[in-house]
Amino acid sequence: MEECRRPRVEEILARLREKGYKTTYTRIEVIRAIVELGEKHPSLTEVYERVKKRVPTMSSTTVYNTVKLLESLGIIVLFDHNGDKHVDLVTRPHINLVYPGGEIRDFCDPEALEKLEELAGIIEEKLGEKPANILVSARMEKRPGEG
Repeated sequence: MEECRRPRVEEILARLREKGYKTTYTRIEVIRAIVELGEKHPSLTEVYERVKKRVPTMSSTTVYNTVKLLESLGIIVLFDHNGDKHVDLVTRPHINLVYPGGEIRDFCDPEALEKLEELAGIIEEKLGEKPANILVSARMEKRPGEG
């Protein structure tokens, strides 16, 4: 299986500088929190709480604005899960697997991604348009009483 690579803090800061943005102390702290929590796909609240531990004066607005900037530059992806916005550092096509208890893991298997492309083709054929994203809600565990 292929590794889902996440950028390091230094790589994200370099991309900000390339795009002409300053690497301010507040941006660095938000980026550090995102990278530290990255593998678990943190919610925006979790990012804010992590930053707040190091920088008690940091406002939620500053965290939100930094996250939105990173998203607009394609450095992160935001997605909804259980009513919260979550941060994903893997920006190339991949699958987010949700496990019992809410843990989210990245899955970057080329064969699985090829199957998703096939699914997108079927959707395009049936609906006349190809989706930009495919969000699947499929319960893979049996519920009590199911055979």
